[in-house]
Amino acid sequence: MSMKICLVTSAEGPRLVHRQQWLQVLMQKQVVSSDTELGIVNLAKHTHSHRAYVEGLYFELLQSAYNVEAVLQAQKQGYDAAVIACYFDPGLEAAREVARIPVVGLAEASMAYASLLAKKKRSIAIIAVAEKGVLKTYDVIDKYGLTEQ
Repeated sequence: MSMKICLVTSAEGPRLVHRQQWLQVLMQKQVVSSDTELGIVNLAKHTHSHRAYVEGLYFELLQSAYNVEAVLQAQKQGYDAAVIACYFDPGLEAAREVARIPVVGLAEASMAYASLLAKKKRSIAIIAVAEKGVLKTYDVIDKYGLTEQ
């Protein structure tokens, strides 16, 4: 049975090319089944993701709405699952609420995986790309119940 998995992204230019190449590598390295189709729904023309966590709640709210719409668009296009490729997972809970397909967020998934790997040391590390993103990082770590780690 074939699957279609969609990456929801706001990448443009070289970042978008990098994401497309990344999906090709996943297929070449057989990380996913050979009958799995990987695609991208790109919101670059409607997005504020590069500002969402640097400039505050307003841009986060806008990005959340765009991500939810992209997940619904992916669902209409026949995708079986969607991955929100915007760290801190804006709109993840809302997308899960309205979509009929599974939706995964990069922050939640990466933190869950890191916590599995960190069982011995009970610690994980996350690199914030902007100084203002550090506080949001703490919020998201707490949201996913990983503050102790």
